[in-house]
Amino acid sequence: MFYFRLDILLFLAFIFHPVHVSVTNIEYMESERRFEVSFRLFYDDFETIISDKYNVQLNLGSENRLENENIYFLMYIKERFQLFADGEVLEPSFKSRRMNDDSIWLYFYFERITPAKKIEVRNRLMMDLFMDQKNLVIFKSKGLEKAYILKSKNDKIDINLSND
Repeated sequence: MFYFRLDILLFLAFIFHPVHVSVTNIEYMESERRFEVSFRLFYDDFETIISDKYNVQLNLGSENRLENENIYFLMYIKERFQLFADGEVLEPSFKSRRMNDDSIWLYFYFERITPAKKIEVRNRLMMDLFMDQKNLVIFKSKGLEKAYILKSKNDKIDINLSND
């Protein structure tokens, strides 16, 4: 039942824009010793925030897109999204991007050599543009899968992974 409601929320959010919502998937890949994180954002809103903050036109859906666009992806993600493992801030590395209709998927990874007992996620994506922004975060690790909705007054989650 949870997944059905989540699917409806995502469908409605991306069909009836200007709902201000992003989707963030976080998964710890034990074999690769890193967190893989993907962000889904409306690309027109994302272009607006990058233009406002960095005075740069990304032109995401066109042939004359910015050649070094990944620099701005990384700058914005580092500023507005933080992932901590046992109190240590993890640094993002840009992997790739993919356009999908009216949205952009940004793929990053965060190295973590040893498994963590406690994860903290701070997600303030697009909250500097929209007061009503909501960020859906889906976290997966070792059979655990949880979803959270973050907003401007509640932009942080703590996840305990220890079995103690």
